Amino acid sequence: MMQNISFILICLSISLFANVNELAYISKTASNSYFTDMNNSEIDVYCDEHHGGRMEQDFCAKRIFEKSESQFNSTYKSILNKYKLPSDREKKILKKILKSQSLWFQYQEVECYTQYKIIGDGTMKNEAYFWCKSQLTKEREKLMREFYLGIDK
Repeated sequence: MMQNISFILICLSISLFANVNELAYISKTASNSYFTDMNNSEIDVYCDEHHGGRMEQDFCAKRIFEKSESQFNSTYKSILNKYKLPSDREKKILKKILKSQSLWFQYQEVECYTQYKIIGDGTMKNEAYFWCKSQLTKEREKLMREFYLGIDK
């Protein structure tokens, strides 16, 4: 238990040192300008086949993350609705879910930013950042869906 608390405190303290401007840059790097003549289905096929240069691959990685984030948000809204009942028990559970999610989000940012920094000046750092966020988001969505909603896909 103490190891978990120590880990969380370390993650929270590291997050204070994350360069906010650099994180904003990562998100802006992945541009969809290459895909202006394609519809969503064509972009999906393109991204699934990993064509293109670094900018296109960054965009595809960001797009995959955004899809996993959208699925997560849908599940999270369902959980919040389930526990919005007026009883004291549900209020306590909801408070813990909100706190847990806030800590998880901080962990996700620190973990993926750390992977980004480890790669350093490598050309794949933006793609790695979005891949990390996508994988952690998918894992979190699955855990929350199965545990809080009892739904196993």
